[in-house]
Amino acid sequence: GGERMRAELNIVINPDGNVRSVTPLDEGRIASDPVFRAFAESAVRAVRACSPLQLPPESYQQWRNVIFNFDPSLMAG
Repeated sequence: GGERMRAELNIVINPDGNVRSVTPLDEGRIASDPVFRAFAESAVRAVRACSPLQLPPESYQQWRNVIFNFDPSLMAG
């Protein structure tokens, strides 16, 4: 079921672009599905590895809290 793997992440970002927190939103599935839990944890690590994010400081109010859909099926060509 890799095609069904999609994790919604709540990302809170500091004004300097550093990721303050990353939280997967589907807690029920994380608790019940070890494969999905590993996938979601991988998505969290990927976001943290990108910190600090290069974002326009004048738009901080728009990007300080982001819901990000981590969906690897969109990467297939």
